[in-house]
Amino acid sequence: MNLVKKEPYAAYITINKGEIYIPDEIAAKSYGLDGDMTEILERLKEASEERNEGWRK
Repeated sequence: MNLVKKEPYAAYITINKGEIYIPDEIAAKSYGLDGDMTEILERLKEASEERNEGWRK
């Protein structure tokens, strides 16, 4: 979290089921995903594949 605070282009991403903790000082540069990691990663994969499909056309 200290790195995110120091580096202008760094972001903080947290995945947890039921509880997300993001310090106020990095909240603007953070993403909190609440849920099961397996499900979230599958959804991110699907979204990435859909996005990339548009680039191939």
